Amino acid sequence: MNIIEANVATPDARVAITIARFNNFINDSLLEGAIDALKRIGQVKDENITVVWVPGAYELPLAAGALAKTGKYDAVIALGYGYSWWHCPL
Repeated sequence: MNIIEANVATPDARVAITIARFNNFINDSLLEGAIDALKRIGQVKDENITVVWVPGAYELPLAAGALAKTGKYDAVIALGYGYSWWHCPL
C-alpha cells in the first residue's frame, strides 16, 4: 500500500470565496467553516482571503468565473445552499 501525505500549509495563498446571501442563516456557517479551515489547515492569512457576497446561487458561478479570470487568486471557493421545495412531495 502506498500512502502519500501532503503538506497543505500555504500561508501565501490568495483565496477568494464567493457566497450567496440567500439562505444566509445556513451560508454564514458555511463561510465560518471555510475561513476556519483555510486558517487552521492551510494557514492562509486573513489579508489573503477575499469574500464576495452575491444575491443567490444562480450568481455564484458568474462571480466565481469573474474572480478566476482576474488571475489574482490561487483558489476560488463558491459557497451556497439551495433547496428545491417544489421537488419534494407534500
